[in-house]
Amino acid sequence: MNTTLALFVTNQSTFDQMKREMLDDTFAGVHSLALFDYMLIVPYFVILLVLSFYGMHRYAMIRGYFKFRGNLLTTPPQLFAELPPVTIQLPLFNERFVVERLIETIVDPPVHRTARRRVSRDGPSD
Repeated sequence: MNTTLALFVTNQSTFDQMKREMLDDTFAGVHSLALFDYMLIVPYFVILLVLSFYGMHRYAMIRGYFKFRGNLLTTPPQLFAELPPVTIQLPLFNERFVVERLIETIVDPPVHRTARRRVSRDGPSD
């Protein structure tokens, strides 16, 4: 409060007043940084720097999305003439009585001709 009041009362320029306040050494020598202080301060600022880069990257990604969202395709550029083959892996354990029914339920009839089935056993009880 006193420094603000002194800033308006004195005839000095604002820059000179701020310079004098910033370079004031009233509390010089009261505390000096020790090794423990540096062990806390250095990792803090390193983490702060990493998080600020993450925040800037996130901002750039969101900005790019909003900038180019009008260029998104609503339909795929080309449809498949024939569906590509797919592999369906089903992890099973003690399911020997329902395996066949499960496979027939998972694979739709149009995909049935292009689907490869892989059933792996994980123990002697399968």
